[in-house]
Amino acid sequence: MILNNATLVTFWASKPFLTDALIAIEGKTIIDFGRVGKLIDRYQDADTLDVEGRIVMPGLVNAHTHLRRTLARGMPVRGEPPRSFPEMQESTWWRLDRALSQEDNQWGARVGLLDSVRAGVTTVIDHHSSPAAIPGSLDSVWQAFAEVGVRGSLSYAVTDRYGERASRAGIEENRRFIERYKSERSEMMTGLFGLDSSASLSDETLDRAVSVANELGCGFHVHVAEDGTDLENTRLHFGTTPVERLASKGVLKEGSLAVHCVHLEEDDYRHLKKSGARCVLNPQSNADSGAGAADVSRIRGAGIPTALGTDGFTASVLEEFRAAALLQRILGRRSSEANREAFQTAFVGNAVLATKLFGPTVGKIKPGARADLLVLDHRPATPLAVENLAEHVSFGLSRAPVYAVVINGKLVFQQGVFPGLDEPRIRARAREAAKRLWERM
Repeated sequence: MILNNATLVTFWASKPFLTDALIAIEGKTIIDFGRVGKLIDRYQDADTLDVEGRIVMPGLVNAHTHLRRTLARGMPVRGEPPRSFPEMQESTWWRLDRALSQEDNQWGARVGLLDSVRAGVTTVIDHHSSPAAIPGSLDSVWQAFAEVGVRGSLSYAVTDRYGERASRAGIEENRRFIERYKSERSEMMTGLFGLDSSASLSDETLDRAVSVANELGCGFHVHVAEDGTDLENTRLHFGTTPVERLASKGVLKEGSLAVHCVHLEEDDYRHLKKSGARCVLNPQSNADSGAGAADVSRIRGAGIPTALGTDGFTASVLEEFRAAALLQRILGRRSSEANREAFQTAFVGNAVLATKLFGPTVGKIKPGARADLLVLDHRPATPLAVENLAEHVSFGLSRAPVYAVVINGKLVFQQGVFPGLDEPRIRARAREAAKRLWERM
């Protein structure tokens, strides 16, 4: 298959875009790209999708989300609206998690992944919790990934919030799923060991989780200093910051995701850099919950690698990138610096993360990379240049409709249609599941 007459956005430092271009795909792999010219003769017998000058870029990576929260859209607030992050957790998200069934896990993931593909996302790193339905929950979520055709990394968020029996079950669910993906050797599936947050984990549970993860040779996916209460409660009960505690326990290390990192203290930057963990930032969710805004420039300036997630607030990584840049302006960063740091986080950091998780190159346009591609219905009205690419992404591409999506060499979405999937039926069944879920809550 070839994508022809494209305006490529490659995100390469030396050649970030290319007009009048062609991408050749064989099986699941990009085998060639460049200006159409003589290349079109080389692939004249291939199936061709003429994108008529539209933007083609690497498929987007969502480095942290909660697909189950798709079923909470529009959910009415019972009682007084929450006034703080802890109240929001207690009144909304923890109640939702406790009410989830295996059926809910599947329908929430299906709709969340349809929305992700519609937003140009081809890889999703999900952080799951369903304390009333733990065993097999990651299989339920993975079934949706397989049906929609999205590349995915899953984890179960272990916590002591629901008692020792649930925390042990969460540890075993992580173990079982990680062993499954290793045995199946699928390039589309991987897993991390999920943890909720420092303040929600006893030393005993944390030590048990680290022991199992070390046996499996995997990294962690954990909330870190999202709200000030994580910092306060970790100090109160363990005499240290969440970063210091998780680093000393062996949770923060190469291959681990430290999600949020909003409330960091001075020494935390040093501990994070030394650990090798990657900070995953979620600006819109943090703003919505009142948790604050992570200082992307400060984190990156300390030499800590970053990536961008949506935390279930939206399915759109492009929208999240735009918000990340704008929030850095509020923190006092210059516009060019804010755009540059958000750009590096969303497109470079996310691609590096996905490639490390899945093995083959993901999130890049280059020969040998997996053919995960996004076609945006956008034809720039002003000149593209190396110096203004971040601004074009922020003020043009981020608002453009998605025309087509290719994942692992397969066209999974084009002009509003998912070939082989009955989207209206899926959404109707999800509405029924959401109604029952809200009633149980």
